[in-house]
Amino acid sequence: MDAYCENLSSKLIKKISSKGIQFFIITHKKNTANSGDKWYGISKTDQASLVENITLFDSNKYLSFNY
Repeated sequence: MDAYCENLSSKLIKKISSKGIQFFIITHKKNTANSGDKWYGISKTDQASLVENITLFDSNKYLSFNY
């Protein structure tokens, strides 16, 4: 997704979610992640996946930057 579409989709997510609709978005894009109000980090352990409530600041370790 290019920067224009990423910005447009983030605005759309914020607009629709303000009406009470929830989204579950999986992303590696920082700008898309910033449009959320709740974040979960998912990591792999030896036996299963670990899902944690995290802050936006903590989410940076799960995100990659644009190439």
